[in-house]
Amino acid sequence: MSTIPLTILILTLLLQTPYTHGEALELSEDTFDEIISNNRLVFVNFYADWCRFSNMLKPIFNQAADEIAAAHEGVLLARVNCDHSKELSQRFHITKYPTMKLWRNGQQARREYRGERSVDAFKNFIEDQLKDPISYVETLVELEEKHLENVKSIVGFFEDNSTPAYTLFSKLSHSLRDDCKFIASFKSNSPLNPVTTYPHVMFRDRDLDNEVYKFGFELESAFRTWVKQKCIPLVREVTFHNGEEMTEEGLPFVLLFYDPDNLEPIKTFKQVVEQELVDQKENVNFLTADGVTFAHPLAHLGKRRSDLPFITIDSFKHMYIFPDYNEINVTGKLRQFILDLNSGKLHHEFHHGPSINVEEDKVNEPDKVRDPIQPPLSSFKNLKPSGNRYSFRDEL
Repeated sequence: MSTIPLTILILTLLLQTPYTHGEALELSEDTFDEIISNNRLVFVNFYADWCRFSNMLKPIFNQAADEIAAAHEGVLLARVNCDHSKELSQRFHITKYPTMKLWRNGQQARREYRGERSVDAFKNFIEDQLKDPISYVETLVELEEKHLENVKSIVGFFEDNSTPAYTLFSKLSHSLRDDCKFIASFKSNSPLNPVTTYPHVMFRDRDLDNEVYKFGFELESAFRTWVKQKCIPLVREVTFHNGEEMTEEGLPFVLLFYDPDNLEPIKTFKQVVEQELVDQKENVNFLTADGVTFAHPLAHLGKRRSDLPFITIDSFKHMYIFPDYNEINVTGKLRQFILDLNSGKLHHEFHHGPSINVEEDKVNEPDKVRDPIQPPLSSFKNLKPSGNRYSFRDEL
């Protein structure tokens, strides 16, 4: 009679009994991938025993795990001890505790959880993740109403919900639900559809004309790449909701502040970035910001709504204003401004005033002091993760 190896037996029991009453399931390097791939949703709390915020969260997270597991099959709340599972901590770039991340059908969500830390908040978050991310419309009026609710939309017209193209559309809607609104309409119940060929998918943005996907749906990777490029563009909109995660990327912000009643500068800014500055995407984050929503940073810079649009770099130490917005269309001007940040010229001028050649200044006149530019201190560094919610690894 053959025997089952002990490690396989333990893993099998873990998969069959996904949680212990009163506690979130503890994951390790040995069990993580199996648990993630065998459940619809897994919400993971990466923690450290020495972190007081992790310890404060533990009973709340455990209670939520109990209630959610009882209500939804295949939905788990789990924990990873980052001191015991260092490989997982490094694999998912955990630098603060507790960090909470979500997996849907084995795929990691792009954004970590940054919301309220309560049982009800966790339950509401999971309930929202279980909803169909697609909005279905039957008339052009409904379509326009849905479009007006969102900045970016992927709109699909399909013969019915059994086609391969719709299946792919639905799959992408789950993985990119945080970045785009997905809207679908079917030929069978939408006689007013503005298309005659199915499937038909287009991208809609408030400051751009519709862009139709033209490459066919036979190759999943091509459609996936197109949708990702539209939903996660080179130039993104910063808001109070996503500001923390953007600051955590660690790259300086190149910001266009615009008036919400005039969106033309957004088009111009995107065109310049896409034509001249793609090679700088690893050095800076290109962002647009509603100058009315972000009135406080404007005031901090000595600007008012009447001064919009303008461009600034926030280095998370200081903010440097692009001298003349009207020169954005002069080839190389904005690029040089960014290069001056990377070379240290902007910081040098902050201390020593404007100079023609920073390197010559350092050699020939290292002690010469000119009238400093004195840029304001960073405003957006205040959106970084709060020390009142997290313990950071470098605290040790």
